[in-house]
Amino acid sequence: MKDCAIQTASHEDVEELSKISWVSKGYWGYPEEWMNLWKDGLTITKEIVDRDNAYKLALNSKIIGFVIISEEEKTFEIEHCWLLPEYIGKGYGSFMLKEVLKSETYRNKKFKVEADPNAVRFYEKFGFKTVGQSPSLPVGRSLPLMEMTNHVH
Repeated sequence: MKDCAIQTASHEDVEELSKISWVSKGYWGYPEEWMNLWKDGLTITKEIVDRDNAYKLALNSKIIGFVIISEEEKTFEIEHCWLLPEYIGKGYGSFMLKEVLKSETYRNKKFKVEADPNAVRFYEKFGFKTVGQSPSLPVGRSLPLMEMTNHVH
């Protein structure tokens, strides 16, 4: 996409990334009580940026989205994949994730994600399949657990 760049996120970005995850999740119209239950999970910290692989999507040097991928023994997990609401549905999320997945680090590796129900179709475009459900908040809610092997080139 024109004028877009994928860059490694840094400590200086954590406040902006946290704002993006919050407004992006809120885009789907969840009740305020639910949003408050998820606040800690939507907060990006310096520790997360240090521990995991954090990438930001910049459009004309403005951060409009980000992806955070953790590494487990034999699997990578997409912990976060968010866009500012005004960019949702315009191809930026697909561009961002596709560019990140092109990395040699992730080629032919297994991935999993606990997807927001609204993001299932997005992940399916990358070959993710729902393999189960993962408990969430509020109690009784669950998230689709999706997996795929990355063959993006």
